[in-house]
Amino acid sequence: LPNGAALQMTVSHYYTPDGNMIEGRGIQPDQLFPMSPSIKEETYLDNVAELLLKKYP
Repeated sequence: LPNGAALQMTVSHYYTPDGNMIEGRGIQPDQLFPMSPSIKEETYLDNVAELLLKKYP
């Protein structure tokens, strides 16, 4: 807009496969990992790789 303001309009809705709307609520992850600056990125990637290998051997 000319005065620098903006207008945001939702033009679609997103639903989970079981019909729950995602907007405003988000999706809970299947697996939680504690976030800490002392944990290296490789540790997170190793955990993800391990989970994927268990689920898709």
